[in-house]
Amino acid sequence: MASIVPDAAVEFLLTTVKEFVDRNCELISGAKENFDKLQQDLNVLKGFLQEFSKKYDNSILENLAKNVRHLIYRAEDVIETFIVEAEKQRHRGKFRQWIHKGDYLLQVRNLAIEIEKISGDVQSFYTNQANIGIEAMKLQSHAGPDEETKDLKPRVDDLVVGLEDEAKKVIGLLTEGPEELDVISIFGMLGLGKTTLAKKIFNDAKIEYHFFVRAFVEVSQKFDKKKVFLNIISAFEDVRDEMRSWSADNLAKYINKYLQKRKYLIVLDDVWGTDVWEALKPAFPKNEKCCRVLITTRNEFVAESAKKRTNPHKLRFLNKDESRLLLRLKVFEEDFCEEDLLEHEKNILKRCNGLPLAIVVIAGILRNHRNESYWWQQVAAGVEDYDPDFKEKIDYVIGLSFDVLPDYLKPCFLYLGVFPEDSEIPARTLLRLWISEGFIQPPRKGNLTLEGVADVYLRMLVDRSLVMVQKRRSNGQVKTIKIHDTLRDFCKEGGEKEHLYYELWRERTAASANIRRLSVNLDMESYICSNPSGEHVRSFLCFAKGNFVLARDKVSIITKGFQLLRVLEIRTIKLAVFPPELHCLILLKYIAFSSDFKALPEKTSNLLNLETLLVQTTARNFEIKADISKMPQLRHLEITSSSSFSKQTENEYSKNQNLQTLSTISPESCTEELFERTPNLKKLGIRGALDQYFKAGKENKLFGTLSKLPLLENLKLLNDTTSITSKFEVLPCENLFPCKLSKLTLSKTSLEWKHMSTLGKLKNLQVLKLKDYAFEGENWTTEDGGFKRLTFLHIGTSTLTNWNAKSSNFPALAHLSLSHCNKLEAIPYDFVNLSKLRMINIHYCKTTVATSAMKLQIQTPQGEKKFNINVYPPV
Repeated sequence: MASIVPDAAVEFLLTTVKEFVDRNCELISGAKENFDKLQQDLNVLKGFLQEFSKKYDNSILENLAKNVRHLIYRAEDVIETFIVEAEKQRHRGKFRQWIHKGDYLLQVRNLAIEIEKISGDVQSFYTNQANIGIEAMKLQSHAGPDEETKDLKPRVDDLVVGLEDEAKKVIGLLTEGPEELDVISIFGMLGLGKTTLAKKIFNDAKIEYHFFVRAFVEVSQKFDKKKVFLNIISAFEDVRDEMRSWSADNLAKYINKYLQKRKYLIVLDDVWGTDVWEALKPAFPKNEKCCRVLITTRNEFVAESAKKRTNPHKLRFLNKDESRLLLRLKVFEEDFCEEDLLEHEKNILKRCNGLPLAIVVIAGILRNHRNESYWWQQVAAGVEDYDPDFKEKIDYVIGLSFDVLPDYLKPCFLYLGVFPEDSEIPARTLLRLWISEGFIQPPRKGNLTLEGVADVYLRMLVDRSLVMVQKRRSNGQVKTIKIHDTLRDFCKEGGEKEHLYYELWRERTAASANIRRLSVNLDMESYICSNPSGEHVRSFLCFAKGNFVLARDKVSIITKGFQLLRVLEIRTIKLAVFPPELHCLILLKYIAFSSDFKALPEKTSNLLNLETLLVQTTARNFEIKADISKMPQLRHLEITSSSSFSKQTENEYSKNQNLQTLSTISPESCTEELFERTPNLKKLGIRGALDQYFKAGKENKLFGTLSKLPLLENLKLLNDTTSITSKFEVLPCENLFPCKLSKLTLSKTSLEWKHMSTLGKLKNLQVLKLKDYAFEGENWTTEDGGFKRLTFLHIGTSTLTNWNAKSSNFPALAHLSLSHCNKLEAIPYDFVNLSKLRMINIHYCKTTVATSAMKLQIQTPQGEKKFNINVYPPV
């Protein structure tokens, strides 16, 4: 695995220094010149790192990274320790400031001296770069890049097990479809057997009969266009010596001319970049003979970019039966296993989790002791002990994908190791953590937010098949992801090797001295009782399972023991009271905790660096005493109960320009003043007795204030009241809804179906969720001319019986979700003409609803893509 040269960490430190100097210039006047000098030196260091990492790729980089990391950590510790002291001085009263003035000035002088020392060390470091470069070149000249690892690469050989259904699908795509040239792509995670499947298909009798000319060419990471063309030619004739001197363009022309009048299949195996297909496609003529190119790749983006007509095919993991068969054939050469080995076999297969690569590697360990129960037991418990090269073999393959990641993606990927094994990771949580950890830098150009950049990074990891999407949101964005255990092990080991984080678990209860991020996955009760601390720890992440309640007298242990925290993620711990010293952790950027207390204290306003605050509370109502206008960096404030603001800033011009998410707040808090102070809100959740704001003949002041939010895209209205007769009598006219609103959720509003016509007129509405009797009544006749951009419609817990609608009422609908619609008879028949419909989910509805959906699926016009149906419980 290539070492991460921490230029991103230097960038983060540069940002920290600049923000600190700008915000505290009056407090550090005696050290400002030293800070300016450090900034200059760090900029030079950053440039050196970027240039050096382009030239060298060996163990010298690891030593370089270690030295740079040491310098960065020293600077961080000095600067951020002083930030804490500076903020303490800032918040002292005038009399106490005067008393502490002497001590404070001494601290400033000491800071200046220490910063000067660090600057000197930085200068010394990069002035010696020539010596480092010479040493690196010597190392590179002694061995080729693959000399030590060429024998480690494992492979899933031509023994194909399972995936017959996958092969059948791809063969169908190759032999059917359009007459013109089409490109079929198989993509998926490393080690899934894409090459094996492609070879199985290539050698299939039907394929041999169907295509007159066939060629199977390995492209690989080190793409050589001329070599690929020569290999294609060798598939249908001998390569003449003169051809080897031709240019790549001439070779492409020769291939094109040869294939022009022939029906051909060319397999391009292991394509790494989008530039590969662009470089190779001139060789393939677009004749009308049903010719095909089959591409295998780990990168979904590569597959999508090469697509002509047919969507790429994502390769799945092996199921339990296929996994068991592959292991047995590899070990015993038959589908048989001794009875006393069955339990060990089960444990081994659970470890492999359907990944053929892992199964093949472990089978190689078992093969020489195939009938020894003790050996199987030990391998199941710890395979690394019985094959020292096991991890190297697996890591070699993963490392190929890791090493070609852009530098800015590497820490984002390794960070996935902080999450527990087999956990489903919320994408929103991950992106916010990345931002708070300093992995995401603001784009220099364009209009992307930090969240937008983080989302692009996540999609890049998904495209490379390094993470798996588990669930998607109604708008198509990633909701949760999962990482295969094999990849997680790689991330965890790499993350600790790079000093990115350190994981505590049952057998490892003490952290190393200079650790910066701490991931705790052990029994929290005993850990807290040990009074843990970490003077250098910046992130405290707890994902330990269990319902541990942190007692009142223990709540302060974390805040006292880790005073330089930037990230505090402890939602798996329930706090008995609000941490009284939390406001002193002024470096905090991210807080997430669970509780049953009922208020956010006023002193929380002191957290000037806070970007994300997430509170899971059992309280029905929650009071926000803090003044969010004094928290300029706050981007996301999410509280699970109905929250009200009791404190507003005294400065009428104070605004929070960064706040994007505010959820959920009481309708009484939705004042014109609040929204004027948070003009850039994109997501808003309102929960409480909303029915009083939607009375017939009454001015809707709530929506009058919402008009102050020109950027609002996502709005949730949750009518939460104990009144039996609570309902919305009317909806405001469409002009009062925020103009950019694209997602709307209504719950317990009890509207009549005739008011759906108002929602249909919202020009940008793409997602509509109607939950828990949002609309009531037996009949809904959808009006013409509405819902022009609606792609997702959810109706849950409704008394709807008859739904009369035409496909023209929902021209863009792609996803229909029905849940607990116990009286609904059927889905409108004309939905058979919904050309963009791709999914119907039906949960706990009458069987007639599922039957009507299946009829629509069968009767979809020929040539239209069939939509999928999910029914629960199954019919």
